[in-house]
Amino acid sequence: MSAIIRNPVWQALTTRHAPLAIGDARARRYPGDVAPFFAVADASVAAADVVALMAPGEAGFVVDVLPDGLVAEPVGDILQMRLPTPVAAPDEPVLELRDVDVPDMLELTGIAYPFFFRPRTRLLGRYVGIRVDGRLVAMAGERMATHDAQEISAICTHPDHLGRGYAARLTLHVAAGAQARGDRAFLHVSASNTRAVALYRRLGFVVDATLPFWRTQRPA
Repeated sequence: MSAIIRNPVWQALTTRHAPLAIGDARARRYPGDVAPFFAVADASVAAADVVALMAPGEAGFVVDVLPDGLVAEPVGDILQMRLPTPVAAPDEPVLELRDVDVPDMLELTGIAYPFFFRPRTRLLGRYVGIRVDGRLVAMAGERMATHDAQEISAICTHPDHLGRGYAARLTLHVAAGAQARGDRAFLHVSASNTRAVALYRRLGFVVDATLPFWRTQRPA
């Protein structure tokens, strides 16, 4: 059985994230304040089924499977990387991020991870972080979840605090937690983000697939 999770947004929205899904058996999306992703069952689904889920002027993203005729701009390929071996959470402590932390999470991701983290993204799973002098300077958490796999996402560090091992520590904490539940740990990263790809390789992640990634927008 292939380890690749094809059409990952659809896989999430038809399994563990089905309660959040907006749409039907052809096209689905996350609520706009949760995540900006849209997906279709297969490439034969008409563009109109996706457009109907969008508000006028709204932009969103499609991964791997593009609906037939949808006007979309390629953003660049993303790598799907998987952690094939068990890992242990590092001994260094991390903070469990809660609702009270959301404003700081939005501020940090607005700098290091723009557009993709939303006011209710935290509802998708566990998020952990590191504070320095009270300021949230690094975080990571869980986003898409299929029947047997958990995506690690929002791995980011404030530019003033790079090079201190925070991203590695947080990624391994989240991965170990997912594996403890019996999930496969995986993530998506831009193929052009060589710094992040190198980090994930050092942590033991392997590339399973290169997936296309598009941005689409409904006319206002």
